[in-house]
Amino acid sequence: MAFHDFFRLNRCKNAIKLFLPISVAYFFFSFGWGLTTPIFSIFINKVTGDLFLTGIIVGVWGLVGILSDVPFGVIVDKISPKKLIQISLASYLIITIAYTFATDFWTLLAVRIAHALMGALMWVAVWAYIYSKVEKRCAAQEIGIFSEFYDVAATVAPLLGGLIVTLSFFAPFYILSIFCFAAFIVITIFLPDIKNHKTHDGYIGLMKKELFDIFKIGDVFYFLILFIVVIYSIYNVVYVFIPIILHQAGMGFEIIGIVIAVSALPAVLLEVPVGAFIDRIGRAKAALIGLLIAAACTFMLSITFNSYAVIGIMFIFGISSVILILLVNSIASKFILKKERGGFSGVVTFFKDIGNFVGPLFGGLSLKLAGVSNTMIGLTLILLITTPIFYFAFKRKPKSNNLKVINPTIISRVK
Repeated sequence: MAFHDFFRLNRCKNAIKLFLPISVAYFFFSFGWGLTTPIFSIFINKVTGDLFLTGIIVGVWGLVGILSDVPFGVIVDKISPKKLIQISLASYLIITIAYTFATDFWTLLAVRIAHALMGALMWVAVWAYIYSKVEKRCAAQEIGIFSEFYDVAATVAPLLGGLIVTLSFFAPFYILSIFCFAAFIVITIFLPDIKNHKTHDGYIGLMKKELFDIFKIGDVFYFLILFIVVIYSIYNVVYVFIPIILHQAGMGFEIIGIVIAVSALPAVLLEVPVGAFIDRIGRAKAALIGLLIAAACTFMLSITFNSYAVIGIMFIFGISSVILILLVNSIASKFILKKERGGFSGVVTFFKDIGNFVGPLFGGLSLKLAGVSNTMIGLTLILLITTPIFYFAFKRKPKSNNLKVINPTIISRVK
């Protein structure tokens, strides 16, 4: 679907030139990381030997993002996003290999912090670049194509990764480094640069100005950031700890790879039609459907971890993920400020990273103290309690007075 839709973009001005390089680069990047997903959290848990400590290591990504997303967003508005993407990918070449030497908690923590810093810088820069290049009449397709290139790789790679790890546990990390290098080469040679808006403000002054503009957007924006924190927290608990739970239940890496691939499959098959579905039914009903599906899945995970059942449950859970993450970016695109695209990207990513921190931290603690079943029931209750809150909040019309927005219909999947 991704490649068929991609070539339909010929009618959109400069779409091939602007989106093919970054889509291909992040196909390589996603494929490399996808190879490690069947073992990544399992590897961390082996080093820490404790689910709560594993949650801390995983949650460092979110904690570092919380501290760096907004400053990095401002930096993106003053420095070329392309240069920052290049710096991040070059750093990843070292970081991916460094994981294989992280055999104790403190070394692993240091590597994870470096990983989180470069990841935060990269994704703020990537989405600032994409937001700045979308064309209004085909923005949903353009951003959706980037996402589908990424998601195709993220779906296929875990299947292969689950097989590779049976031959050599750290082989996926070495191969990942090669794919990061390939992504770096594509970005360096083929990605067009963009000009930042001119400003004589210093970093601190610019940050204050951009944050003031962003946070006077309106009340729907405040519900959006709460929505982001809730769903990213819950998805982190499920996606981070499912491989560990399955491994502890005696399932092989091949089955774990299948489960991960199946959970990513809806993003490949359904992202475009789900985007159209959200446009048709509206964001309030989309939030209602997505949250209820997620609640049903987390409840089922509290009952059974039969391998066949988990494969089916995670596929359906993946559908809810597509709905809710598309919804996040659909609503966020209402408020993207033309000049402060980096700052806005940083603010949105900041709240995603709160979820990326809170989810693993409290998920690991809950799994350690309360067990798998009670943790999944707790997630179910959170989803059911917040569903009516977000349903009625998203029925309200956003206030965006005196703000220039680039497109009210962008649907995208931010990683």
